[in-house]
Amino acid sequence: MVKFDRVYVPALVFTDLFRQRESEIALADLKKEWQRFYDKYHGMKMKYGVDIVDKRWPQDFDLINNLIASAEVCTSDELLIPAYASLEAVRFVLADIRKRNSLHYFLDYLNDFDATMGQMSLTVRSKTRLEEKDLKKLKNLSEQARLEWQIVGQASLEAKLFNFDELKVEALKERIKKEEQVLESLDRALKYKNQQAIFQSIQNIKAEFVVIYKAFGDFGPVFERVLEEKGKQNAPAN
Repeated sequence: MVKFDRVYVPALVFTDLFRQRESEIALADLKKEWQRFYDKYHGMKMKYGVDIVDKRWPQDFDLINNLIASAEVCTSDELLIPAYASLEAVRFVLADIRKRNSLHYFLDYLNDFDATMGQMSLTVRSKTRLEEKDLKKLKNLSEQARLEWQIVGQASLEAKLFNFDELKVEALKERIKKEEQVLESLDRALKYKNQQAIFQSIQNIKAEFVVIYKAFGDFGPVFERVLEEKGKQNAPAN
């Protein structure tokens, strides 16, 4: 799952950023890694207990298969918004698989928080002024986000699993603390109904989160391929 996420995270990030060529390369890498994962684990019999088999296991694998295929087609057609939507669904299907089978995985805690953060962004999207109902909804979401981020802070980073050295672990811990401070800023802004500060805090929450989430992806191969292609385009003709 770590190997899968190393290529999955770049695909998710690049489609969200509307980076067409990077998305195409990342999707091609993701498709290969998913095929390896699918071939190895699709037929596995996961059990909750004595003879209680996870019957949804193969169905969820097939669902992910379809989601990645859909993302690939959308990316080829330069439709990165639906491509991102298909890819985003993948992580929640995998999270459900892991939770059903009591497989603890750090990224699932990040995914839970990201879902709440997404609801915050939707609440303020295309608005210049928040109504009382919006403020009430954001207050509830903020409380939920604080609890979810507390879980992130307490969870093990599983440094060896993700091949993180001590410097990277420390940097991530600092980022996690910084995100906690931004969440506190949102709470204060909501308390005093400071609309400008609310909008800014929600932007800052996402910006900090993206930095943390990107740490779990391997972006190097994609950037190297893009640079290689640009080098060939700029090379003088013989």
